[in-house]
Amino acid sequence: LICIGGEYSRTHDSWIGLPALEMINSFSVDLAVVSTSAMTATMTYHQEQEMVTIKRAMREAGAVSVLLMDHSKVGRNALHRLEGVESFDHVVLT
Repeated sequence: LICIGGEYSRTHDSWIGLPALEMINSFSVDLAVVSTSAMTATMTYHQEQEMVTIKRAMREAGAVSVLLMDHSKVGRNALHRLEGVESFDHVVLT
């Protein structure tokens, strides 16, 4: 188990900030599973810019990337664009 450091976000129950981003950027992993707040047919979104940078770094660290989404978030958008849906190797809707 590897934990990243940084600033703890109670809202997201996750680590964010520059230390977290730098550590993620140092990783090379087999599989990166990323979720987000909203998606359309072509784009994924998140309402906080800081989470966008962390999630982009996570996707880029993986040899294979999976977008894992709750079906209720499909057909919505949010303030910040995360990544085009095509940038993920697989999309899983629950």
